[in-house]
Amino acid sequence: MRLTIIAPDGTVGIDGEFRHVDLPMLDANIRALQWDGVVGHIEFNDDDTQNATIHDIDPFLLVVDAWHALTPLPPVPLTDGELQQQSIESIRAALQYTIDEKAKTLGFSGGNTLMLYAGFANAFQPLAQTFATWEASVWVDAETYKAQVIAGTQPMLTPNAAVLMMPDYPI
Repeated sequence: MRLTIIAPDGTVGIDGEFRHVDLPMLDANIRALQWDGVVGHIEFNDDDTQNATIHDIDPFLLVVDAWHALTPLPPVPLTDGELQQQSIESIRAALQYTIDEKAKTLGFSGGNTLMLYAGFANAFQPLAQTFATWEASVWVDAETYKAQVIAGTQPMLTPNAAVLMMPDYPI
């Protein structure tokens, strides 16, 4: 292991990877330390103390431990069920985005806004009912396919592939 400590700014490097480390455990007179894995040297803050060669870094292992404490833990692998749920959510988001984009091409801010006009007599009702019927068919097809994936009879789709399988808009 190569170790570099630059005390004034709290910089510690191990094998070329540098991090900011709080160094209260370090002697206040130490300015810097270099260790190449076998031998190293210490530079001191005061002019009266000569640089020192070292052959052991045991006195600095608390600094090494502090550096390692800053190392992010590797991510915990997701279970197959969690991966499947994550994929399903990505597909749901892609379908909803595509639905909302279709509503925008029809002059509305999103699918839900357009469907508000479906339930009562107004100038937009026919358009809204057509849109609502189409959106419902998207979700029915998606749920049917999802059940097949969970049953193991269909492969998991990518979000883009799911969007391509959406039923065509009728108008």
